[in-house]
Order: sequence, then structure tokens, then C-alpha cells
Amino acid sequence: MDNMKKKIIFLLLGFAIFTTTKSTAQAYFDQAVGLRGGSGIFGAVTYKKYVNASDAIEAIVGLNDGLINVGGAYQRHFPITDGFDWYLGGGASLRIFDGNIGIGIQGYLGIQYVFDDIPLNLTLDWVPSVAGGNFAATYANLGIRYILD
Repeated sequence: MDNMKKKIIFLLLGFAIFTTTKSTAQAYFDQAVGLRGGSGIFGAVTYKKYVNASDAIEAIVGLNDGLINVGGAYQRHFPITDGFDWYLGGGASLRIFDGNIGIGIQGYLGIQYVFDDIPLNLTLDWVPSVAGGNFAATYANLGIRYILD
């Protein structure tokens, strides 16, 4: 089996585990907006909205060395301690570079912390991606969001 097939099977297995795993996380906020950056994206604006107590959607618009990336993700959260949890998920993106348009898929594995006394949320995640037939496992990002509610 070639490497691309192995990567696709790995992503599909991860998605199957994600969709069948029960979470007892509680949403610490309804929606938040902020910034993220790191090795995967030099700068991005992010918006996160919980759809229930454990699941959230995230929209991301970012720039990376001339590349414009517009993406979305679905994430499931699992509690670690009060205000601190880990999450995993998957998403897709539209990438524009030098007039060319491409599609990518991403996995998400991360942790987040929500402060008790100030409306801030911190995240750190790893985002392996497949785009244009290429696999990249080196994307890590740090994010900070202002909680809107």
C-alpha cells in the first residue's frame, strides 16, 4: 500500500473514532473570536462556536507566505480538569496561491484552557494536513480568543 493510501486510511479511522466516541465535556463558552499562528499559519483570524456541550465548529481565515487559507473544522472536546480540555476533529480548507485554487483536509488534536475570571481562551494544537497530494504533519499553532458571551 502506498503512503497516500495509508494516510487516507489513517484519517478515516481517526474520523470514525471521533464520531463514535462519547464526550462528557461541557462548553465553557458559546462563541469566541481571536487570532492563531504558528508553524502552519503565520497569522489567522478564528471564530469558534459550540453547537452543543462537547462539539464546536471553527472558521479560520489565514495567511502563510502568500497563501490565503479559508477553512472550517468540526471538533469534539473532552474534559481534563475544570476549564481545561483536549479536543480532536477534522476539517477542510480552500487554499489560494498565485491565482491557483486548491482544497485541503486537516486533522486537529489540541488542548484549550478557558480562564475563570477573564473572557479569554488559549489553545495549542497540532494540525496534520493533506493538500495537493502532499501530507504535512509539522503544523502546530497557538491561539488566543476573546469570549463573546
